Amino acid sequence: MCTRDNYCRRCRRELHDATSRTRGMGPECDPLTRVQHHPTTDVVQDPIPGL
Repeated sequence: MCTRDNYCRRCRRELHDATSRTRGMGPECDPLTRVQHHPTTDVVQDPIPGL
């Protein structure tokens, strides 16, 4: 059976999970379930000598 509901609306990969089929997107593409990876700006550095 090949219907639109079996494929991700964003990347067009086949969906295997019932929840993904209901949402129409896989976990990698769904903004509600996707983990946001933001680099941290906190960098531990030694102070510059002389300043």
